[in-house]
Amino acid sequence: MIHAVILAGGWGRRLWPKSRQNYPKQLLCFNKKHSLLQNLIYILNSQIPKERIWVVSSQEHAKALRQQLPSLPKRNLLFEPLAKNTAAAVGLASVIIRRIDPEAVTVVLSCDQMYSQKRRLLQVIKAAAKLAQERDALVVVGIRPDRPAVEYGYLKIIKNAKCKINNLHP
Repeated sequence: MIHAVILAGGWGRRLWPKSRQNYPKQLLCFNKKHSLLQNLIYILNSQIPKERIWVVSSQEHAKALRQQLPSLPKRNLLFEPLAKNTAAAVGLASVIIRRIDPEAVTVVLSCDQMYSQKRRLLQVIKAAAKLAQERDALVVVGIRPDRPAVEYGYLKIIKNAKCKINNLHP
């Protein structure tokens, strides 16, 4: 079964002054109705039940997350006592999910961005999860950058890569 882990940490430095340390951009409403986090959960919930959607954040944002996500099971809100970036957050969620569902395929998403092509996102998740399960492998999905930016990581795709999921871009 697919489990979704949503990374909801961050301190809101890039969108200051709207986004602040105590209320980062993933909690802000850009469409006047729902936050980036709420929108992502809405998209995922059309394919993944709430019981298999996990949110990892810092303890500092616990109250705001509980207010924004009242229908998400409480056990699915994971709060790090001390923020240690992406690897620690993914590791925490992975350990918990493995205890519950040892055969789980886990997709990790960031909620501090807008997902405008909802159907496409779900297609990519489904294809990547299928490939991960078939090959018992880690699948990394990325987009081609349109400009250099030091604050983002990049993937170098080697020519003799074992597998590629083609034609999933819009």
